[in-house]
Formats: sequence, structure tokens, C-alpha cells
Amino acid sequence: TSDSWTATVAGTYYFRAVFAETDEFYGSESGDTEEPLIVEDTYMDETVWAKLIDSNGAEDPNAIGFKGTGNWGWYNGPLEKDNTYEFEIWAGAAKNDTSKGMLVGTLTVEYDIDGMVSWELDLDDGIVADNGAHIYISDLSDGGDADAPSFPKDFDNYDLDDEAGPFDGPIYFAYHSSVMVPMSMY
Repeated sequence: TSDSWTATVAGTYYFRAVFAETDEFYGSESGDTEEPLIVEDTYMDETVWAKLIDSNGAEDPNAIGFKGTGNWGWYNGPLEKDNTYEFEIWAGAAKNDTSKGMLVGTLTVEYDIDGMVSWELDLDDGIVADNGAHIYISDLSDGGDADAPSFPKDFDNYDLDDEAGPFDGPIYFAYHSSVMVPMSMY
């Protein structure tokens, strides 16, 4: 017999599966086995952005939503040297409306006295990280005009936990990536 499932949310789905007599793995290793496939959960690929929070865990006014781009997400700043900042990681928060999204973890960013910026991602249990992040770091809010913040330009590719720099003076920071969210969490 075979079990079937129906997607209740639009998106790209991935299976977390185990063969009856082997260790757990993601996906199908070969597809040409007679062992039954047991589906534990399905995953949906979600876009995530980091949103700055203040020391009390409330929304920080320096978390600036994108304007006029049709995209959602936040860039954050100015951030000052010799400080550590906490961010919430939001998945699927269309139009920057967190009531439409899911809080899936946190990001800690350290901007040290030497101008190095490092970050560490901490995802909630069950959330699976993809293989990298798109990072924007600049001393200007939009890559060119500090008086007209809009959408950051020139994102660079980094590991999920990494560092960049050195930078001099206040910076703006945006963290964008994707994660796999188990359908059982919706």
C-alpha cells in the first residue's frame, strides 16, 4: 500500500524520509530500492530575513522595511562598532507583516572595535538551514544615498555563520537566506 498527501500551502516541498531498515536521511539516495519509503514530514522552502530587535526584545526602530521594491525584508542600521546586536529571523513575512510569517530563529551580530562584523545563526528546532546567506553591509543605507533609504544593493554570498570587514564607522546590515520549514509547523 502507499500513503498519499496533499499540499495545503503553495510552495516547494521536500521530503524527510527513512528506509525501513536503514538510517535516516533526506531525500532519495538512489530511488531503485524495494524497501518501503516512510515519510516522516514534508518541508517547505521559505525565504528569511533578519529583523533587528532592541535589548528588551521589542522591534527596533532601526529595522527598516524595504520601500517601493515589491520585495519584503529589512535592512538594519546604523549599527555602531563595539556592539552586539540581536535579530529575529522571519520566514514568509510578506510585505514585512510578521503576522503573516513565522519566527524561525535568531541571529546574533557582533560589530567589534576593529571593524569586523560577524554573525551566528540559531534556528528553532526542526528548521533546516539552506547552504548560505546573502549579506549586505555598507556605511550607507542603500549603497549610495544615506538620505534616501530604499533597497540595499550589492548583496554578497557568505556562509550561514561568517564574518566580513573591516568597516569604519556606522554600518547598515541585511541578512537574507532560505530555510526548510516542516509542514507540521504550519
